[in-house]
Amino acid sequence: MRALTLLTCLALLLTSESYALEPGESAPSLAELTLVFGQPYQPRELEVVYFWATWCAPCRLSTKRLGELVKANPERLSVRALSEEAPEVVRAYLKDNTHPFSYLQRLNSHPALAPYLEEVSFLPFVFVFDQGKLIWKGNPTYPKGEFDNVMSSLLTGEGEAFQVREPEEQRALKEEIKALQAKTKSLAKNLSAVSATLVERQRRLSELAEPSFMEFDAVFWGLYDTLLLDRIAAGGKLSEAREARYVGEVRVHIERYLTLFKESRDDLIYLTADLYGVEEPSLRQLDLAERALKRLEALSDQEVTYPDYELSLLARSAGERGAWDQALRLVEQAITQARSLKRPKSFMKGFFELKEELEVERRRCGAPLAH
Repeated sequence: MRALTLLTCLALLLTSESYALEPGESAPSLAELTLVFGQPYQPRELEVVYFWATWCAPCRLSTKRLGELVKANPERLSVRALSEEAPEVVRAYLKDNTHPFSYLQRLNSHPALAPYLEEVSFLPFVFVFDQGKLIWKGNPTYPKGEFDNVMSSLLTGEGEAFQVREPEEQRALKEEIKALQAKTKSLAKNLSAVSATLVERQRRLSELAEPSFMEFDAVFWGLYDTLLLDRIAAGGKLSEAREARYVGEVRVHIERYLTLFKESRDDLIYLTADLYGVEEPSLRQLDLAERALKRLEALSDQEVTYPDYELSLLARSAGERGAWDQALRLVEQAITQARSLKRPKSFMKGFFELKEELEVERRRCGAPLAH
């Protein structure tokens, strides 16, 4: 049993790639975003992706300036303006403040926006593309005059020469990070293949050996490790089909051992602890954990090694159902029994953490604490 593996930490750290747009890179497509107001987008030689909001005071200045530029250069310049506000709020505002832009709905969860949002930490913010390549990015109102100089240089050739450049140290670090991420993916791909082979061998061994929790544990956590490695190799996200394949394999494995352990109370306790303890949400098959707990009730006369641990699992189950009084009562019973069995403090720590977790979740759900 384990609550958090080293691979979990690696997956969190190594799959968080930098998606920030760099000078010279192509403009990510925004074709899938919903048009809220204005005319459908028409590509031009110069394109501006503009992040704004109705409540943003500086945005009023930049919106006005962008509108003037589009009106003066309708065949050369286009603007797509993105706000994360509700469409009706944007439309109401634009009734009296319209400009010749394509107003799009900003959905922060949309993958196409990831490269832009890596940069947008304030409003207003613009990305200027020349023939589809990023040429400038930043606040169009500050430093004063810089954006106007950029646009004047691009539109008329009269502005001062400019070039978007990163400090050399930052550029070198980003290149090194990209190289390390590529190496990580390659290593993860190889390790994923090795881990999958290991899981298959462990599964075959478990079919030949006497059923025990050790065999269940090896395959269960082996699938967990392989899933994380596969995600790292894929850059952080698998297809729905590949995710579903892992979930399917885990469910088949759990259901097999639920049948094999149907007369073993200790093994059922360990199995249920794994299902509640795994950090990966897609592998927490709580319906199967509930089935294991129901089987435990039928074996209540059978002696077990960790009756206090069983009570804590029942408390978790009650908490998942929102039965807060029952959950807290069960975890208190687990603590009392653990004390009577003289469990070490390190063992009991988990029970106290569970009690605190249940109380926090209860308050979050708005349920009153019992007195």
